Amino acid sequence: SSTYHSMQIELNRRFTKGVAAQWNYTWSRALGEEEGSSQEQNDSYRNLRNRSFDRRLLAFHRTHVMRSNVLWDLPVGKGRKFGAKMPSLVDKVIGGWQVGAIYNVFSGIPLNITSGSATWNDFGDNTADVTGVLPRDLGSVSRVGDGVVYFPGYRVLDQDPRVQRITAAGNVRARSTLRGVEGPGGILLLNPEPGTLGNLGQRRVEGPGSFRLDMNLIKTFRITERFNAQLRADADNVTNSPQFDVPNTDINSLNFGRITAAGAPRIVTVGLRLNF
Repeated sequence: SSTYHSMQIELNRRFTKGVAAQWNYTWSRALGEEEGSSQEQNDSYRNLRNRSFDRRLLAFHRTHVMRSNVLWDLPVGKGRKFGAKMPSLVDKVIGGWQVGAIYNVFSGIPLNITSGSATWNDFGDNTADVTGVLPRDLGSVSRVGDGVVYFPGYRVLDQDPRVQRITAAGNVRARSTLRGVEGPGGILLLNPEPGTLGNLGQRRVEGPGSFRLDMNLIKTFRITERFNAQLRADADNVTNSPQFDVPNTDINSLNFGRITAAGAPRIVTVGLRLNF
């Protein structure tokens, strides 16, 4: 069971006076119990007596998506606004240029803050117990001395305080690897009690957003009426901005909140193409 609602706006400029452009924006919400439709998807219900308990933001949900592109045929060269009567040799150098750009902005994917503990059944995708106020916008990419974190001001506890309730007989308590998370106001995220589910909703916060600017520059050389050649340079991620991956969201991991991966850096390719 899933629903999708959105507001979509699009603006188009058809190719006029050497310029074509397109811009669109989507504000949406995708809710459901599970992504996909195959039978194996049923295994993720944490409580079969209440399947709606797992209704949440779907993994492909994006609150905001903005896409835009522009193509500009520079008005310089023979038959154009500037330099219409320039010599052929000059036209071959400064005429026939075209610039294109694609600029996209996306909000982050929904994050599931988990305890990794099977306290209710044999599934380990349980959420944490929240003991204070967890703001929805707590995440922000921050560079620290030894890397990049997404939850600045939050730290992993040496041990979950609830571990003290475990018997010390047979060294059982000392074997526990349960930790938890402390926020600016004190202890905030703990492991659920045995026989309970975490009280934190699934996918409660959003991960890092991203933006990307791609551009190209094309020079067209007319050889004959039938043949022309194109020299082009394409640059992906022109600004060379890091496309940060999602952070670790396991409250029992020493890497909680740490981002350890990012997308591709700037890539520039140059090519020659013959059209006929």
